[in-house]
Amino acid sequence: MSDVQKRLVYALSTLWESHSQAEISVRMISAKAGSSVSAIDYHFGGLEHLFAKAQADAILCAQAWMEQTEAEVASLSGDTLDLSGKACLIASVIDNWARSQRPLAFAWREAHAAARDNSHLRAYHQRWNVLWSRFWENVSHSLDLSTHAEMIALFCDGEATQHLLSWRTTLDRALLDETVTIFLHFITSTPLPESYVRIAHRDLASRSYKQAYEREAQETPYEDAAAELLREEGLAALTFRAVAKRADTTLGTINYHFGSRSEMVRCALRRLYEKQVSQAVSDLALEEGMPSLELQNLIVARLADGKEPLLRALDEIILYISRAEEHEPMRGVIRNFSDPGGRVILQRLMGDEHEATDGLVAAFSSVCRGYSHAAGALDMEDSLTLGHRSLSAFSAKAPRT
Repeated sequence: MSDVQKRLVYALSTLWESHSQAEISVRMISAKAGSSVSAIDYHFGGLEHLFAKAQADAILCAQAWMEQTEAEVASLSGDTLDLSGKACLIASVIDNWARSQRPLAFAWREAHAAARDNSHLRAYHQRWNVLWSRFWENVSHSLDLSTHAEMIALFCDGEATQHLLSWRTTLDRALLDETVTIFLHFITSTPLPESYVRIAHRDLASRSYKQAYEREAQETPYEDAAAELLREEGLAALTFRAVAKRADTTLGTINYHFGSRSEMVRCALRRLYEKQVSQAVSDLALEEGMPSLELQNLIVARLADGKEPLLRALDEIILYISRAEEHEPMRGVIRNFSDPGGRVILQRLMGDEHEATDGLVAAFSSVCRGYSHAAGALDMEDSLTLGHRSLSAFSAKAPRT
């Protein structure tokens, strides 16, 4: 590659740490690369081709990191580590990926987002999915957990995405360690540890959130309209004009009410989070007494195309607030997201004789999120098969207490 091409690829890769692909313009890339606006078309034939090159380079870098990490894990003997030791090691790998390899982690998530919105870019998400699955298959083999490799890959996808949020670094890492430990105890049918760190983390995050926003005015229908748009269509659709149309009011009213798009986004994020937390059950409209298998079929059908609205919205919230300092008060509560819908679903899948604890609900949510991400890289038949295998672990094999 020429020097200009390298600078353009590096500029786009760097911008992913602070902006979504949908927000990045040709002018932004050109300014960061110190090149002319026409350079992208001249050297790559358009922004989409530059995206492809930047993704291909990120995948090669990620592969090198994964191979090095696999070698480090393989140098240990899996049978010398107890379950807690294996959990600490997996948590360390996730933490390293989300923190030390942060540019690659954002490239990974941007490939998924691009594939969801543009089928022409699906190949890069598919390559990431294969790479991620093989990596965790090799790590699981080294830790004598090969039987659970597929579930571990999905769970670690969800947890790594969540761990991109940095709120209180020490507490975040403790929360990650605890969640991985609970997940490994669950899949190996051993008694579950308590969720002490999660409860303490959530209490502190909730207090910080309330202190930051307790003096703000009560929400209006305009916040509701913005939150609904965010959930259904994503951040790119969140414009003054679209919110005015949804709220059945004038453009001037919305402009005056929010003042800026960043404030509108902040209010929409808050409202979406608060509506979800206060929700008693998920929007699956679950019927009391629904058989576990029927419930499993319903959930898999909703997640199988990788475009479930709430999970998509939560992904966008995580990526958005992890990039913006002004959303710090939201990071703690989103990092330790309370999922009432997920709790109801998990409890019904497992049955009344087992408890859907805080930590296990979090692990279940991470598996569902990881499955939703992987589903976008698979054809429908393979996606449905993966979904049923994943959820069967929760409905057919409940933890012993």
